[in-house]
Amino acid sequence: MEMRKLAGLMIASGLILLFISFSTESQNIDWKTYGEGIQLSKSTGKPVFLYLYSETCSVCRLMSSQVLSDSTVSAKIDQEFIPVRVDVNADTDVVRKFIFVFKEKGEDFVVPTFVIMDSDENIIRIKSGYIPKEDFLIFIS
Repeated sequence: MEMRKLAGLMIASGLILLFISFSTESQNIDWKTYGEGIQLSKSTGKPVFLYLYSETCSVCRLMSSQVLSDSTVSAKIDQEFIPVRVDVNADTDVVRKFIFVFKEKGEDFVVPTFVIMDSDENIIRIKSGYIPKEDFLIFIS
């Protein structure tokens, strides 16, 4: 019986940490939908910073809690880009566009993927996987 209580407590703790990691990141960056982001990019001239993620992805959670939640990173993203976040399980039309880019390069599409692009959806830079804070700041510079 004690093992069941312990297992339940561990599961509940994990779910709370998952929620906190995504909500902390969400509070720091003013995320837009893909359509909103493209329109804002066209009107402001700012490039789009696109974050392709999955809520079930452990590396995405690490990026959210360790990198994107950092005040220096989030301020730079909000100031220099139109931030767009797309859940790969929810917005498959957007995801298909980027899967094609990876297939052209002979690579597999993985999450998290970060894309910097202009308002015409031309890719300027693209990178996937976990990126340490210092390297991420270079990527978005």
